[in-house]
Amino acid sequence: MMGWIDFCKIVAAAIVGINGLDVIMRQFGQNGKSMTSSQDFLSIAISVIVSSGIVGVVLNIIFNKKLEDYKSRLEKKIYVSKARFDLEFCTLKEISVALFIAIESCYWLFPDRIDSLPQDEIEKRDLYKARYDTAQENTYTLQRLLGSRSPFIPEKLFNDFADIKKLLSIQVNMFKHYVLKENRYEFEPELVLNKKRQEGESLLRTDEIRKEHDRVICKLREHIYKKEEENL
Repeated sequence: MMGWIDFCKIVAAAIVGINGLDVIMRQFGQNGKSMTSSQDFLSIAISVIVSSGIVGVVLNIIFNKKLEDYKSRLEKKIYVSKARFDLEFCTLKEISVALFIAIESCYWLFPDRIDSLPQDEIEKRDLYKARYDTAQENTYTLQRLLGSRSPFIPEKLFNDFADIKKLLSIQVNMFKHYVLKENRYEFEPELVLNKKRQEGESLLRTDEIRKEHDRVICKLREHIYKKEEENL
């Protein structure tokens, strides 16, 4: 918004442009006055501009100044918007990679497709332990990443990521209690039955995680495409 000082500067520039300063001084001299305030100067200056027929010049100067101010604000807004998009894009990319790694490692806790396991029981237990450690570490990495980057991503996408992370955490816990510690269920029929039920639910959860991941990836693509369109 143009202030009083800015308007006076524009008027002064217009006066100088038409050599109106001498006219103003002569006007005061003829009337036997002295300029005691900016209002005195401005009132004579405006009368000189009007009598000179260059009101259009002053209006043009005002219009150009407003246009320059608008362009400056628009450029700053575009720059800030692009910077925010770049930050958000990098953050979403980082989370997307961590999410994929966590899902992939947790898949092998309860794979719903063909799995190749060693015949030797000790080797099998070592493989199970390695899978558990990897899945636990990757899920924890995802959890920390979501917590630290949450201010920089849309709330809906954050909630989608967090929901999948919860499912992954359940898989890790189920594997620990019902696979790594399976020996304690050998002689208690009720616990054996519960173990089989929990493993069956975990297998179904593997498919649920896959579908949820596909859904979130589709939403993520749409979100990024929309943001790119806005920043063109």
